[in-house]
Amino acid sequence: SVDQPNPGNVYNIVDDCPASRDEVLKYSLELSKSKASASSAGTRDATGQRAFEEKRVSNRKIKDELGFVLRYPTYAEGMAGILSGSIDPFDEKALQ
Repeated sequence: SVDQPNPGNVYNIVDDCPASRDEVLKYSLELSKSKASASSAGTRDATGQRAFEEKRVSNRKIKDELGFVLRYPTYAEGMAGILSGSIDPFDEKALQ
């Protein structure tokens, strides 16, 4: 934590809902009521293969060691928050 730092530690800052780029893009298009399609956004190459490598990572360490509490724990909640005008991802307790 800030009070007891662990120099050299790496913390993943990700949400609680692992999802593919395609899932996130599809949800964002639905949420924004965009007429674009997920396939038109270029997440796949010409052969239909994924254009980007995807990894699953955990935020457990930043929560356990630093006590972080995300205001928007999933990408869906975060995107809805952005559309409502909020861009602050952390709960105030996490910043104390």
